[in-house]
Amino acid sequence: MQLSCRAVQPSEYLPRRPCRLGAILAAIIFAMPLTAQEVLHPVKLRPGEVVRSISIRVTTGQPRFVVASRVVEEGESLSVPLEPPAEIVDYYERTATQQIEDIDRVCRLDERQKAKLKLAALGDMSRIARESREVREKHSGIAIRNLRDAKSAFDDVALVNVHLNEGVLRDGSMFLMVLKSLLTPEQTEQLAQANFGKLTLPWPVELSDVQRSQLWRLVMATNDRHTEPPILWEPNDCRLLVAQLPSSELAGFLNESQIDALQRWCRR
Repeated sequence: MQLSCRAVQPSEYLPRRPCRLGAILAAIIFAMPLTAQEVLHPVKLRPGEVVRSISIRVTTGQPRFVVASRVVEEGESLSVPLEPPAEIVDYYERTATQQIEDIDRVCRLDERQKAKLKLAALGDMSRIARESREVREKHSGIAIRNLRDAKSAFDDVALVNVHLNEGVLRDGSMFLMVLKSLLTPEQTEQLAQANFGKLTLPWPVELSDVQRSQLWRLVMATNDRHTEPPILWEPNDCRLLVAQLPSSELAGFLNESQIDALQRWCRR
């Protein structure tokens, strides 16, 4: 399993109190999409006119929105459903289930934690569905000759696709906020250690299991002076943490060539 985020976060920004978690879950409920039967008022189109359209495609299980064009037929009108596309619903259900299973394998979630993470994933699905609907409302049905809108359409669709690709792990997602609130300190450290091991592969220097364990403990001892063990790391976060380790303490279990290799890896 490999999770990622943009940076190590200070502990004061992590939601920890039950009342904060309650507020997060309440926000999720209010963010749920409207019923499938509701649609927007249709946009009138002129027959024969070539207009811009925003459609969704799925490649190897990954949905994405694309900017296209089509010819308006006689009597045709444009309406954008308020319901999330089935492709997005399926994608979020699959990826959220996989993330929860991956986390559970590392730090053993209880049923209450799993249920709240599934609810948070629904909130994130509602968020991307709303964002994609707003883009389709804004750019669908506009005459293709209107070049002023073309760049805006491609930029807006590209941003939605970035968020869609990140899924429940996008920056500021409800899933991550709830995850940070739910995990015990022991679960947090287990998940952080698992991610540290994954993100440092292949290792820049050959280390024994004992040396890796000692390196991890030293990283945590140094990191604990600034922040809680981060739940989610990127490779650059690992390099930053290792770069902060004093050579004098590394020398307690690594030789000079190993220390030199680690320091070169940190400077990449």
